[in-house]
Amino acid sequence: MLLALLLTCLPVPPQSQTFTTAKTRLEQTVPEDQVGPERFASLELFTTDGRSLWKQAKVKPLTTAFFSEDGRWVGTVDSLNASRVRAYGPNGAVVDVDPLAVVTDDEKRRMTVTSCGRSWFRGMRFEKATLTVGILQANDPPAFQVVIDLATQKLSRRPIPKPGR
Repeated sequence: MLLALLLTCLPVPPQSQTFTTAKTRLEQTVPEDQVGPERFASLELFTTDGRSLWKQAKVKPLTTAFFSEDGRWVGTVDSLNASRVRAYGPNGAVVDVDPLAVVTDDEKRRMTVTSCGRSWFRGMRFEKATLTVGILQANDPPAFQVVIDLATQKLSRRPIPKPGR
């Protein structure tokens, strides 16, 4: 008897959820009555005392969120397969870029591909006026970083800093 196991990557249905930091709270609301693959959410960022800092309607639902130290910037990647990174800034300003635009075709070929798509990033952090994203190749630690200037949306590459430097 031959038994086959088929593993597929099924998208997680978007849901309403809250992401919190010590200084802010991001609420994602996904209407329950939406059907089909293109579902949308609304995002709203609040201070710890409940004051709304900004709201965005009809955005792609988030699966993860990264926050700046002061909690005023929120960075997102829709999924491992998508290469768009969005950063929502003070007053809801949106920075929307493709970090893979500065990755060569050879470097893309060396990225791990699963049934869920290309696994291309690890780690995202805000540093002053930039957002830094670690770029993966195979199963190695991040190979290099893409730095996104949040004011100009320009992309640049830099090596991973050596430990202790």
